[in-house]
Amino acid sequence: SSGINAEYGGDEKELTLRETVARLERIYCGSIGTEFMHLHNPVAREYIRKWVEKPGINEMTAEEKRILLARLVRSTRFEEYLAKKWPSEKRFGLEGCEVLIPAMKQIIDIASSRGVDNFVIGMPHRGRLNVLAN
Repeated sequence: SSGINAEYGGDEKELTLRETVARLERIYCGSIGTEFMHLHNPVAREYIRKWVEKPGINEMTAEEKRILLARLVRSTRFEEYLAKKWPSEKRFGLEGCEVLIPAMKQIIDIASSRGVDNFVIGMPHRGRLNVLAN
């Protein structure tokens, strides 16, 4: 066989060099990145690498994208409301961390669907009000 043995091939156990390069470019050269090479534990690093390289791991349905956008808009609008309502107050908003709210909501939704009953969230001031509200 002339293919490359690839774990990231999904159902396909062997890929051509062109297919291998194309898949790796989609995984590592897109707009979403995953940092894991700094991990000292090789087992954890390998686990994350295999997870990241699964075909379609970042694909979302149109409905999932709509929900994500709605959550993102809601959290940023809440930040805008707070800034207008109390313009002179010192606030620790989400500036630069806007995706925190929809990401946490997604994690909570998935964990809840898998049987998790309680969540304990510890965090600094930044965005805490937005996390509690949303």
